[in-house]
Amino acid sequence: MTVNHPAVFSKEVISSLLIHSQKRLDKGSLVLDPFAGTGGIHSLCPPYKTIGVEIEKEWTDQNERNICADSTKLTKIFKDQKFDAIITSPPYGNRMSDQYQGDAKNSKRYTYRISLGRDLTDTNTAKFNWGNKYKLLHQQIWNECYKVLNEDGYLFLNISNHIRAGKEEAVVEWHVSTLIDIGFYIDEIVSIDTKRIKHGSNSALRADSEKLAIFKKVSP
Repeated sequence: MTVNHPAVFSKEVISSLLIHSQKRLDKGSLVLDPFAGTGGIHSLCPPYKTIGVEIEKEWTDQNERNICADSTKLTKIFKDQKFDAIITSPPYGNRMSDQYQGDAKNSKRYTYRISLGRDLTDTNTAKFNWGNKYKLLHQQIWNECYKVLNEDGYLFLNISNHIRAGKEEAVVEWHVSTLIDIGFYIDEIVSIDTKRIKHGSNSALRADSEKLAIFKKVSP
C-alpha cells in the first residue's frame, strides 16, 4: 500500500528549482536531497543525477533512487563521496509536525504522523514543532551537508515561515543564519507563490510566500 507524504514539492517549487539551478549547475551534476520523502527530487533527473535520503522506510521505498538512512550521519553513509549540490525542503516546524494520535482516519488534521500511520523516527526532524529540538537536529544535518558538498558546491533550500498563535515564526531567517554560520555564502533568496495548505486554527493566516534560498559553499 502506498503511504502518502503530506509535504511534497509543488510544481511551482520544482519550476523555480529548475530555473535557478540550471543557472549554476552543469548537466549531470550529482545532487543530494537529505529530506527526500517519497522522492520528489528525482523529477530533476535529468538534467541531474539525484540521490535522496529518507529516514522512514514507507516513504523511501516509493523511489529506487532513495536510500533509507539518517541524514544526521551523511558522512558515514557516503564516506568519501561528494555532491555538486544539495537541493532540499526540510519540515517547516509547523502544525504538520503535531503528534496527534486520535482518530486519524476521520481527522481533518494534515500531519506527517497521520499520513505515515505511526510514530515518526526519533531523528526525523518532521517529528518536532518549531523549537530547540527542531533547531538542534537541523543544525546537525546542515553540518553534515556542508561536509559532503564539493568545494564551491551549491545548496538550494525551499523553506517557509509559518504562523503560530497569530505570530509569524522566523523559520527562514533561522535556517539562513545557521547555514551562514556553518560556512555557506548566501547567493540569492527568491520568493515562490504557492497554494498554501488551509488547515488548522491559523488557516486564514499564512506566510506570504515560500522561499528558495540559494547558498554556495565557501572554501576555508
